[in-house]
Amino acid sequence: MLIDEEEEPIQEYTFAAPGKRLFIALIELVNCWILAYLVGFVLPHVYKRPLYLGCVVLLLAYKIISEKSSGQSFSKKMYALLVLTDDMQKTSWAHVFKRNIFWIILPVLYATYFYILVPVFGEDYLQYPVLFSLVNLGDIFKIAVLIAAIDMAFVFMTPKRQALHDIIGGTVVIDRN
Repeated sequence: MLIDEEEEPIQEYTFAAPGKRLFIALIELVNCWILAYLVGFVLPHVYKRPLYLGCVVLLLAYKIISEKSSGQSFSKKMYALLVLTDDMQKTSWAHVFKRNIFWIILPVLYATYFYILVPVFGEDYLQYPVLFSLVNLGDIFKIAVLIAAIDMAFVFMTPKRQALHDIIGGTVVIDRN
């Protein structure tokens, strides 16, 4: 902390390193898989799609609530990172929802595919090639990976080391170490 001539403290912030940001994203993904497989092991007779979707939604809800209340999810606490607004204030609900918009949309696309389109058009969707070529599950997964890669590429290109979701949400991630 520095002191200026008027004796007011000036806080210096260090933005989170891109490597830490990527590693934390991987930790959160692995946490989702671990939770889904543990619940699947405990409840072996439960149909897997709603189980996995439920785990993703549960972890997303945890991530949103924890980022709003303390500015940190589990993995960010491990590495002493903190999510703040661009002007270094605590995040609001609007910031957190905008910041997590990609992760909110993906389960919605997944649920739409399996619980609306497949029941309406059936498993034999090859007779509707135009409709399902746009929403094929494999394509949704590829689109999700592409979005995540583009999102995290911004961390390497922006001066505040913001990912695309940080820019959309008006947030930054700072390193408290």
